[in-house]
Amino acid sequence: MESANQTEAATAYAQLMETALYIAMLTASEGRSTEMASKVTIARVKMYIKKMKQETGNKNANISILINKYHFVCSEAMENPEKFIKRIKDESEKTNNSPTSR
Repeated sequence: MESANQTEAATAYAQLMETALYIAMLTASEGRSTEMASKVTIARVKMYIKKMKQETGNKNANISILINKYHFVCSEAMENPEKFIKRIKDESEKTNNSPTSR
């Protein structure tokens, strides 16, 4: 029984990862060639993997740290990518237009 649950969880995570990479590629494609968007996406994934390993002390047993930090943001991005991208762009524009960024 436990093995079946692990298989289901692994399948669900693989599907989430595939969807997340698809959305990341779409986001990176804006204003870039497909080749450059792919390079940007791969670089971002590598940076975030390194960061997440540091946050968990490089131990999978500490995964709850990442779940707590990223769960709601990732859920929002996966459930409504257009709304999520708009919110991120709006936040970025506010940051770039603030007096401290000039």
